This record gives sequence, structure tokens and C-alpha cells, in this order.
Amino acid sequence: MIPETGDHLFPVVFCPEGEILKDGCDIVEALEKRHPERSILPEDPTLATVATLIETLADEYFAGAMIYYRWIPEDTRIWALDMFATLGAKGVNDAGLRELADGMMEGMTAGIQARLPKIGLDREEIQQESIKITHTFCDLLEKHLKDVPFLLGDRPCLADLGMMNAMWGHLYMDPCEASMYMRRHCTHLSQWLYAWR
Repeated sequence: MIPETGDHLFPVVFCPEGEILKDGCDIVEALEKRHPERSILPEDPTLATVATLIETLADEYFAGAMIYYRWIPEDTRIWALDMFATLGAKGVNDAGLRELADGMMEGMTAGIQARLPKIGLDREEIQQESIKITHTFCDLLEKHLKDVPFLLGDRPCLADLGMMNAMWGHLYMDPCEASMYMRRHCTHLSQWLYAWR
């Protein structure tokens, strides 16, 4: 990915005609235009608005909690640094490209850590609020997913994609307290997360 895009940001989709799509929301929008036969937006306009709001909430406003769990507790911060160092150079055999990948990963982690004070995550009360918000949010999703297989009905939509992006890689799979909370207390939420594998 890095040699093709010159960047470490993902997800990335390599299209058959050579176009490269970057950033989750832009990818979804482009694929929606290319494949309108099975839209990820519900047909009902109200549900389509709700789906867009949930995706925005997950993508933009749940980020504080995701950043807290990955970058504040020392054990997960060390794990994250190792994970990014490993992934950045995985499968890269060329020494120059490996050095480029290592530099990009170091720059990315430094950039994230520099943002912590800007969003208040250097303060204990904001850290505790991140934990509280995550538990409350997980409990609400758990209750909701007892009755439906997906967030807005019988099939996945934009709301599920946005929430999955927020929860799977940042909270559920990281070795953090939020992951253990979901595994211990949120069976339906865990099943929903695993349904996407």
C-alpha cells in the first residue's frame, strides 16, 4: 500500500481499472455509486438519515474513547506501538521501502500522541469519562441487538459499517479493558461484531 499511495493511511481499495480509493467514508461513497443495486442506505428516508447520523457519530465523535483505550493505558500503548511497527514493515523486503514504512509508522504514532492533549485525553477526568461513555454505549448496543440482527433492521447498512469501523479494530480486538467489558457483559454485541468476520 505505501509504495502505491505514498501514505500509511488505511483502509485502501485498489480498483480493477487502477483507481485507488482511500478513507473509509470515501470508499463507501464511491462503492455506493458503482454498485447501486444493493445500497447500504436504507430505502426509508428517515432510516437513511439515522444511518448517516450513526456513521458520523461512530467516525467522528466516538474517536476519543477509541484513542483513550489504545494510547493512554501503558500496556495497550506499548502493544499498539509494537503492532504498528510490525504491520508497517510486514511483507516489505526492500530495505528502502522498509525504512520508509518504519518512518511513516513512527510519524503516525507521534502524531496521534501529540493530539492527546488537544482532545483532553491528558486529563484524568476525560479519561474516566471515555470509559463511562464506552460502557454506556456498549450497554445500549447490547440491549438493542437482542432484538435485531443489525443496527437498523434485517440487513447491514451504513450505520453498521460506521459502528463496526469504530468498534472492531479499536475496541474489540485491542487487548484493552473495553474489549474485556464487551466479551464479559455484551453477548449480543459480541455476536454482531463476529458476524462481520
